Amino acid sequence: MAGWRGPATAALASATGPAARACGLADRTGRLAAGLDADLLLVRGDPLRDIRALTAVHTVIRAGQHIDVPT
Repeated sequence: MAGWRGPATAALASATGPAARACGLADRTGRLAAGLDADLLLVRGDPLRDIRALTAVHTVIRAGQHIDVPT
């Protein structure tokens, strides 16, 4: 998403639902809903205000397990 000039909300949305549909995974992931796979990425900052906040990952939860993030 380097060089993205659109709203951060559009950039984040394109990395979720549309990406899951393009990969044929929309029945399992791509949105927050009961029964779907969901991983969490916590960042330092607000990526809706500054998309670069996604480069400052604080915590990752993958399949219910905490993943160590190098500092």
